[in-house]
Amino acid sequence: MLLRYYGYRYKSAEALYEARSALQQNLGIWKQDARTEKWCKTKNALGGVSWRLSQFDVAENAISHLADAKAHYEDVRACCSDDFLPKMFATAGLDLANLYSNRRLATSDAGYETNLQNTLSLQLSALRFFSEADDPRAWGIVQHNLGCTYIELSNSRSDEVKSAADIVNAIRHVELSFKVRNPQDSLQYWLASCRTLGGALLNMSTYSIVEDAAQYVRRAEDVLRGAAARILPSEHPHQWAEIQKQLKRCG
Repeated sequence: MLLRYYGYRYKSAEALYEARSALQQNLGIWKQDARTEKWCKTKNALGGVSWRLSQFDVAENAISHLADAKAHYEDVRACCSDDFLPKMFATAGLDLANLYSNRRLATSDAGYETNLQNTLSLQLSALRFFSEADDPRAWGIVQHNLGCTYIELSNSRSDEVKSAADIVNAIRHVELSFKVRNPQDSLQYWLASCRTLGGALLNMSTYSIVEDAAQYVRRAEDVLRGAAARILPSEHPHQWAEIQKQLKRCG
């Protein structure tokens, strides 16, 4: 898990490959029939490693990493159900939803929009398994990921009214994620929410139907500058660079 987090934080494919090796050894210990929940956790984690490798490894390996991730998540979904290890089932569904939101898995714009609708369906169905009170971390992840999906769906629209409505939904879900995320206890997750909210607000400012676009830009800048003030570029290079790119959009 530490190698996974390091690999994401520093965009290190080497750390992710080491994480994959360790997790594969776990599969030799946690047998599917005897230790099903441990096996599912390991498979979900392996899927997560492949998902990150699709982003941080060399580009020509991206599709194969995505295929590996999809296979791991589908294995878990085939093993579990709404009644048997439901949280494992829902978690694999959420992770599978991330894959469907990847543009490279669609061969057309229409196919991509269909994939995004499937992503929303998986994410919304997972909410019944995670509550804000009982599982705040997972609940926050679902809310944040819903926000990300609505942004992608908005970007795929040709109808400005529908696109703006998607951004309204994105802002609402990301704002909900802040109920369980703060810089003291969950800095990485909080930073992700700040970045996503900042992007959604900036997108909202671009629509001709918005009466006061400047207010969205001002709020986005406040959110992003607040996030940047919490980190150093040497400690969080990936997050820092992304926030700086977003701040440039604020003009």
